Amino acid sequence: MADGRRTVMFLGGSPMPFCRFRRALIERLVADHDCRVLCAYWGDDRDGFFAPFPATGVSWHDLGGDHASPPGAGDLAPMARLFRLIRRHRPEVICCFNAKPIVLGPAVARLARRRARIVALMEGLGSALAFLRAESGARRRLFCTLTGPVDRWVLLNERDAGLIARLHPARAAQDIATLPGIGIDPDHFRPAADPLAARRLIFVGRLVPEKGLDTFLSLARHLEGGGWRFAAAGLPTPRGIPEDRIRGWLDQGLLESCAPVRDMAAFYRRASVLVFPSRYEEGLPAVIMEAQASGLPCLVRDAASLRDAIGDGETGFFVPGDDPADWAAALRRLEDPATFAALSAAARDRAVTRFGQDRINARLTRLLLEG
Repeated sequence: MADGRRTVMFLGGSPMPFCRFRRALIERLVADHDCRVLCAYWGDDRDGFFAPFPATGVSWHDLGGDHASPPGAGDLAPMARLFRLIRRHRPEVICCFNAKPIVLGPAVARLARRRARIVALMEGLGSALAFLRAESGARRRLFCTLTGPVDRWVLLNERDAGLIARLHPARAAQDIATLPGIGIDPDHFRPAADPLAARRLIFVGRLVPEKGLDTFLSLARHLEGGGWRFAAAGLPTPRGIPEDRIRGWLDQGLLESCAPVRDMAAFYRRASVLVFPSRYEEGLPAVIMEAQASGLPCLVRDAASLRDAIGDGETGFFVPGDDPADWAAALRRLEDPATFAALSAAARDRAVTRFGQDRINARLTRLLLEG
C-alpha cells in the first residue's frame, strides 16, 4: 500500500470463525504489526448469531454465496467478487480457512495477485474434505490442482500435515507447519470452584449428525435417573438436525437446553465434564481446549486426529465408538472426587501451557508474515 502498511486478507466461510476464533489474531496484526486486515467471507451469515465485529484497521466483505454447499456454479459470483476485492486492495498475504475458501480461494488469489503469499489454515478435514483420505480419486486430484498456488500450509495435527505432504510432495518441509490448536484465552476460560458439584455433562458443537449429538443423547438415556444433567450448546444449521426433533428431546427431558450460547465461558463454568463424541474429521477442536482451560475433564471419541487433544487418563479419557455403556464407564472413573479434582487441575494446566492464544498467535503471525 502507498502508506507502507501491509495488508492481510483472511478468507473464511462465515462470520462465525472470525468472531469465535480469529479476533485476537486480527487485533494483534493491527496493533502490533501495523497491518490493515480484510475479512472476506462466503456469505453464509444466515444464522444471524455472529455478526462482524467493529475494529480499527479492519474491513468486512460479504462475498455472497453459501460456504456450506458443495462447490458449483453458485460460487462463480463470490469468486468474481473475491477477484475484484484482491485487485482493488492488493493484499500481501491471503490466508484461506474453512473448506470452500481453501479449495476455491488460492487459484483466484494467484490470478488476482501474483506476488501475494497464500496461506491455507486447514483446521481439520471435516465432512467436506474427508475424501482426501482416499488414496486416489478425481476429487483428490482436483484438490491438488486447485490448491497448487498455496505457499504455506498450517495444520492442527500431524495426521493432516502428513496428508498434505503426500498430496504436495514438492512442497518444502518448512512450508507445512503444525500448530497446537488455534489458541484460547486461559484468562477468559477459568474453572469454577467445584465443577463436579454441578453434575452437568455438556455437548458443544454444530447441530449436525456427524458431531455425535446422537451419542450424547444415548448416554443421557443410559444414565437416566443417575443424577447427571445434560445440556448442549450449538448452532442449528440449514442442513443440520431439524428443530422439531430438538424440541422433542427437550420435551422428553433428555436435555436441559440445546441452543446457541453467547457466553461460552459461563456455560463451561456451569458444567462438570465435556462429552465430545464427534465423528467429524476434526483438527484440534477449540471446544476441547476451552473446556480444559475451564477445568473440565473431557470424554473424547478415540480418533487419530484427536490424539493430542487431551492426555488420556490425565485430563480425560478416550472412548471408542458409540456404545453408551463405554461412555458411561469412562464417566464412572470421574465420579470419585479425588480423581476428578486431579484431572480437573491437570486439564487446566494443559490448556494454559499448551493452548494459550498469545504463544500460538505469535507463531501463526510469523507463519503469515515471514517468508
